[in-house]
Amino acid sequence: MSIPHDPQFILHQRLLAAMSTVLGDKLPENADPLLGPARDLKFGDFQSNAAMPLGKASGTNPRELAQKLIDALDVGDIAETPDIAGPGFINFRLKPEALTNALEAIDNDSLGIPALDQPSTVVVDLCGVNLAKQMHVGHLRATVIGDALARLHERLGYTVKRQNHFGDWGLPIAMVTRAIHRRLQDGSLDLDRLELEELEQLYRDAQRECAPDRKGLDAVKRYGLGPKAQAELEEQVEGSMIELEAAKKALVALQSGDKE
Repeated sequence: MSIPHDPQFILHQRLLAAMSTVLGDKLPENADPLLGPARDLKFGDFQSNAAMPLGKASGTNPRELAQKLIDALDVGDIAETPDIAGPGFINFRLKPEALTNALEAIDNDSLGIPALDQPSTVVVDLCGVNLAKQMHVGHLRATVIGDALARLHERLGYTVKRQNHFGDWGLPIAMVTRAIHRRLQDGSLDLDRLELEELEQLYRDAQRECAPDRKGLDAVKRYGLGPKAQAELEEQVEGSMIELEAAKKALVALQSGDKE
């Protein structure tokens, strides 16, 4: 969204008009005035670097082109007469009244931001949390950033929908649920005393149990590391595949609303 009383926006539009006047049909499509804050305040407030690439594209000396652009510019209402530096940088120094007008333009209830003609709906995902792990300061940071984006879009007139995405809700959760269920059945886990640290360890254990080491088995076979190593890895792969299939069934049960 462009603010019509923003001096940088005004200079940008005037430069585009001057570029069109000077170069006509030679002006490249989507040509950019390359206008930004001056790197050194002694050169002014804003600086355009457009003369160099435009000069190269049109076969014109950049400093000469910069002067032609200045001659075609109409910025006397907001800036002093621009000057040229180096190979063709165009420097702009704003007049005090330009800043005064810009400040006065935002002295209203809308803060100078024009309302959208056709506001659309924006969905902001505030925070992605892994349900099997502890939250940390990174989750707070993401939520603050998400809320800031939501407020900015609301201020601009958008209809904003906030949501929290629960990351890792799927097979990993089914894995840890299956592991908990199995330990409950064999009596090795007291659900009433289950704490977050133990749950995180169960999460890691469950993922390891469902990860078949096929690469290791292939390496044992490729390099002939012996029947004992091969048998152990074959057992690991087979056991992991059984656990993985059980976790997939648990996922189906979870997603279908199975009470247990």
